[in-house]
Amino acid sequence: MTQSPLNVPPTSDLPAESDDFFAPFRTAWSPGGDEARWPTEQFLWWNACALCLADETLDVVVAQRGNQPVALAPLIARGEGIWRSWTMLGEGLYEPSDLIYRDLDALERVALALLRRGQAVHFDRLPLDKPTIEVFQRLSPGRALLRCRPAHSAPFIPLDATWLEPESHLSAKRRSDLRRARRHAEKIGPVTAQILTPSTSEVDRLMDDALSIEARSWKGEMKTALLYDRRCCAFFRRYARAASAAGLLRLCFLRIGEQAIAMQIAQQSAGAFWLLTIGYNEAFARCSPGLLLMHATIRRAVEAGLQRYEFLGDEEPWTQVWTQHAHRCVKLDVYPFTPRGMAVLARATAGTLKRKWKRTQ
Repeated sequence: MTQSPLNVPPTSDLPAESDDFFAPFRTAWSPGGDEARWPTEQFLWWNACALCLADETLDVVVAQRGNQPVALAPLIARGEGIWRSWTMLGEGLYEPSDLIYRDLDALERVALALLRRGQAVHFDRLPLDKPTIEVFQRLSPGRALLRCRPAHSAPFIPLDATWLEPESHLSAKRRSDLRRARRHAEKIGPVTAQILTPSTSEVDRLMDDALSIEARSWKGEMKTALLYDRRCCAFFRRYARAASAAGLLRLCFLRIGEQAIAMQIAQQSAGAFWLLTIGYNEAFARCSPGLLLMHATIRRAVEAGLQRYEFLGDEEPWTQVWTQHAHRCVKLDVYPFTPRGMAVLARATAGTLKRKWKRTQ
């Protein structure tokens, strides 16, 4: 079964590779290289965010030690006038993220700079095990009102040798579904899984393949696939190029014969395999290609000696098939005791009360 290719945005739409927005602030990232951090904490991630997702309101709050940047808060404006507040660059990717800081002292410096700035700041998805929340709680008395609420958790699998047979962790029904899916696929042709570490000369072509597969899923029907979002598509292409150059990128495909029917855009660092986005061709839905590819990449992660398989994203029914473990996250709103901070708080409170009132009607 073959299909005509989809239109893929040309790579010439990407920012020039020589562009390096955060280069002057490189010392804000702790030593050890991007390999030691979550993808959303890495220089490569933030640089691609700045180049592809920022608008004219981008404002980078910098904390220094001596004359060296040691922490950053890249912010994008929400609202206008006295109700203007700020959120972290890249929040639209819906991944857990944090401030950029070299060490705890640097984190305290940038948090204090944000409080003294006097404008409300929103963190939509802070990992609860990061020190940022505790630092703001310690520094805010007399300076700001904090509001902290649960946000979507990020699921993960703590890997061990038992995951060399991922199906052993599935329910009996899911194991049966997996066997049935493989039989359906094998009736069409030989089934293979590829986990590729592409070179920079290969990455554009393979990203074309991955994006085309995603657009053939329900995401394409809903117009939420990356091909329909020019800025996010440019971000993933730019990030893939940089991650490939660093040896961190993993592009994974499930193939029946020569045809790729499922894909994962992923990254390997900090002892973990990180899923950034996934997709499959709906024409092969009976073969459950996403399930088959997940099975293969989980097993390969164990074989590579990794400690975790990170889904990022949100906890959803399809992730709960594999795991009940998740990194807890919170939404943190910081309202400084200034006219601007209190104006944003008043507007947010009024909105909350209005929604509650509507639910009672």
